[in-house]
Amino acid sequence: METIRLGRPRAIFVISQKGNKMIKFKGYTYSAMRGLGAKVRWRCSTHHNHGCKAVVITVEDQIISVKDDHNHLSQSNCLSKGG
Repeated sequence: METIRLGRPRAIFVISQKGNKMIKFKGYTYSAMRGLGAKVRWRCSTHHNHGCKAVVITVEDQIISVKDDHNHLSQSNCLSKGG
């Protein structure tokens, strides 16, 4: 498990097929879990129900912390390997 503290890079926001705001980071997507004011916690959007513990924390749409603890490959890795 690795927690990465970042120098406040801007988050890359995308819109899901259902119209929800998501973050794309290092080939993974994250959906908003909860927020407290300007601070929002985002969890892995594809595998959080399967025990994935990866999270991103943003403040005013800037990533301040990443817990890059996925228990699965990213969607881009799956696509590039034919699966």
